[in-house]
Amino acid sequence: MAQLDGNSAAAGDHSHVVIDIGAAGDGDSRRRSSSSCAVCTEPLEWAAIGPCGHGDVCAGCSLRIRVFQNNRRCCICRAPCRVVVVTKHVDAIAAAAGGGGGGWRAVSSRLPRSQTGGGGYSQVEGRVGEHWWYHAGMRAFFDDERQYAAATAAARPPSCGKESDDDHRPPQARSTSVGNEQHRISRRDPPDEHEQHVPQFVEAVLIGLLVVAAVGLVVLIICVRL
Repeated sequence: MAQLDGNSAAAGDHSHVVIDIGAAGDGDSRRRSSSSCAVCTEPLEWAAIGPCGHGDVCAGCSLRIRVFQNNRRCCICRAPCRVVVVTKHVDAIAAAAGGGGGGWRAVSSRLPRSQTGGGGYSQVEGRVGEHWWYHAGMRAFFDDERQYAAATAAARPPSCGKESDDDHRPPQARSTSVGNEQHRISRRDPPDEHEQHVPQFVEAVLIGLLVVAAVGLVVLIICVRL
């Protein structure tokens, strides 16, 4: 699945906070930063990192799995991930370099906490804190406003009045509910060659049967008179 297109949703005051993790300078991390999404194999730019420390799934695939499939487990180790953070892949790589979930502690320590007590993360839809946006359906924190807006748009079910793809096609290319036969008749197209041959064949068979029946009847009458 392609990365979420942050340019598709307008985000007025664009902001992005860089997660500074010391391990980011590791040479292996730099090599891994050019890897692909573990699910769709497309180049990984924005990644979702969970408490297990893995950050190998793109934001788009993470949204599809967590929202539409209601699966809150890591695609790599299957560990439960109640919440994830969507950030630049280089930041996720740096977090993963911590090993054993250590990188997640560096990431999660910056997440805004709930004001109601209990020590949990703030789960208010929209902007939380100075540099974070929370998506309740995905249970994900975004450190980039455009990515949050794109995820919100992608997770929203199409409305009944939304135009279909047919509305943007030329009139002759739009699909209709009329069957092929009705559509042919409505356009008054001549029947194709196959349609012409079938009635002729049926007519010939019927004539043959009538001839055989007539001959049989004549033979029967002659036999009776004899």
